[in-house]
Parts: sequence; C-alpha cells; structure tokens
Amino acid sequence: MALRSHHSSTSTSKIISLAIGSMILLMAGTAAANRITLVATVNNQSVLLPAHWAIFKLEDKEQRDPVAILPRHSGTVQLSAGQYLAKVTRENTTRHTEFRVESNTDTTVRVALD
Repeated sequence: MALRSHHSSTSTSKIISLAIGSMILLMAGTAAANRITLVATVNNQSVLLPAHWAIFKLEDKEQRDPVAILPRHSGTVQLSAGQYLAKVTRENTTRHTEFRVESNTDTTVRVALD
C-alpha cells in the first residue's frame, strides 16, 4: 500500500512539474526578447579594446540595477520592448545614449567614445 501511495505521489509531482514548465515556456514566448547589438566606436570604427556596457530601463531613474551588462566593446543582448539607456565605459571615458526597442525588431546601438 505504501508503494502505491509513493507511486501516486511521484506521478502527481511529475504532472505538476510538467505543467509549471509549460507555463514558464508560454510566458517566455509572450515576453519576446529582441536582439540588440551594442557597438562602441572611435573614428566611426568599432573599438577593439576593452569596454563595459550597462543597460538600464529608462524608468530606472537611479540607474542602480542594469537589465543587461556586456563586459566587452561590442556584442549582443536580449531585451524586451521598451525605452532604455545604454552606458559604455572605456578607461576614464563614459558615454551614454537612449534607445527604443520595438517588438520583433533587431536593433543596433552605436556609441562614439571620441
């Protein structure tokens, strides 16, 4: 009898796990992230030297919690639709720009460091 109870409990746990996993996948699909390419430039050319990006939601006025970071001069991040602020730092120079991400659209954000 105890074995049957354990088997039933295990089956219930598996069903619950599958249901939760399906809900997570469904939610991830509805909050689609868009590919954002970040490029730091000098003289209109990509900087191939170390740089650091921090991306903030524009509504985060204190800019304490970046929604994405990129520890190199260029690369891609995934962001949902909205308004953002990108800050890029190289050595003692920091520059920033605001940009908008629209649904189902890839975006390139270029920031000149010169």
